[in-house]
Amino acid sequence: MDKLKISSKIGYGAADLGGCLVNMIITSYYMYYCTNVINIPLVIVGMIIFVSKIWDGINDIIVGGMVDRTFTEKGQARPWIAKFTIPFAVISCFMFAIPAGATVTVKVIWAVIAYSIFTWCYTAINLPYSSLMTLMTNDSVERTTLNTVRMVCALIGNIIVMACFLPLVEILTKKTGSKPVSYLITVIIYAFVAACLWFITYFVCHEKKVYTPEEIAEKKAQIKSDNKNYSVLQHARYLFTQNLPWLCSLGISLCFFTRQAVDSNSVVYYFVYVLRLPEASSSMYSTASYICMIVFLPISAIILAKIGNKRMMAISNIAVVICLVLGFLFSNNLTMSYIFHSLSFGLVVVCTISILNMLADSIDYGEVNYGLRLDGLGMTAYSFASKVGPAIGSLLCTLIFAVSQLDTSIEAGGIQKASALIGINITLWIIPAILHSIVAILSIIYPLTEKKRNEIMNTLIEKRKTDNAE
Repeated sequence: MDKLKISSKIGYGAADLGGCLVNMIITSYYMYYCTNVINIPLVIVGMIIFVSKIWDGINDIIVGGMVDRTFTEKGQARPWIAKFTIPFAVISCFMFAIPAGATVTVKVIWAVIAYSIFTWCYTAINLPYSSLMTLMTNDSVERTTLNTVRMVCALIGNIIVMACFLPLVEILTKKTGSKPVSYLITVIIYAFVAACLWFITYFVCHEKKVYTPEEIAEKKAQIKSDNKNYSVLQHARYLFTQNLPWLCSLGISLCFFTRQAVDSNSVVYYFVYVLRLPEASSSMYSTASYICMIVFLPISAIILAKIGNKRMMAISNIAVVICLVLGFLFSNNLTMSYIFHSLSFGLVVVCTISILNMLADSIDYGEVNYGLRLDGLGMTAYSFASKVGPAIGSLLCTLIFAVSQLDTSIEAGGIQKASALIGINITLWIIPAILHSIVAILSIIYPLTEKKRNEIMNTLIEKRKTDNAE
């Protein structure tokens, strides 16, 4: 197998750094921006996010199928990144440009339109980006390296958002006198940097297979011929009914991204109302968690190489559940909360690497066992989960907050009802504990042990040699 250049590996991670610079802002602060800055009712915001994310998940299936049917002289995934990077950056800014003085109806319409367009643009670059990894190399070691670099870059992006976004908003608010304007200016800065990083990935990462004009014409003819091998419906049915490794990976991804959204949406409220501290102080809390992930990353990679994706996923998630339960018990103690929250993130760092590895292995599994290699549609599981998971997480937060009678009109440091404080702690600690318990169970069910994965890889190597010989 060909080894990738260092520039290609770093370039691959650049896109996820850029994606996280924007997506983490949306995931962590958009609900708070809409409810506490623009004053849209909490339940309405939750429904906007939920419906937009579900629609985005449907878009993933559409885009995944289209990527598998994209054949160009630049490959299958890269053309999508080139076309949608700028629209992605522009619509990200549009989301935070809601007129503060408009009526609630206008604000809601603006948010619905902006969020819907954003989700489409993000899908159109992020799903092909996930597929790019399998199109760059079939070497499992190189894939693990790519995923590790991607994970490090994502964590750096998350840290930059958590450590700098709210403090920068606060600084700009003092200068502009307007919090809505300060949010918009800050997002414009982040979106510009993100776009530059996406273009770096486009220019330095290349796919192993590109297509000549003759091959492109042949592929298009096959697609139009109604050949079942090119049917999106047939492919989707196969993934959901025959590819158990893919199904387990999808379930794990959904739980992972739902937990991430529940946590992100809860932290600010936790600091403002449970700990009764300024909202900007929550930045260090989340930053500490992501720093812990970076510290744990090399250790996790070493252990992962020895015991494999399946066992590592199960062990790490059981440990995460223990940390979250302890965090709930000590939720009023800031120091203990910092420790257990950070540990829960540090221990879960392996999940992202393992999820992507497991999905890539499920694509190889499909090629070996059923003759179907679905790089685009197969990687849809991760992208789909990254949209639907936050939708479920955001809706869970808003519903729990509403039922527990959280009053978002109360200023930071104000006193909430006891039921509201319990609701915030449930979303920050208990819901994530349940989700990670499900992940541990799914990882046990996941059928591809290291032995089976190696057998699949050896089969593919022989198949590639035969194909090249012909």
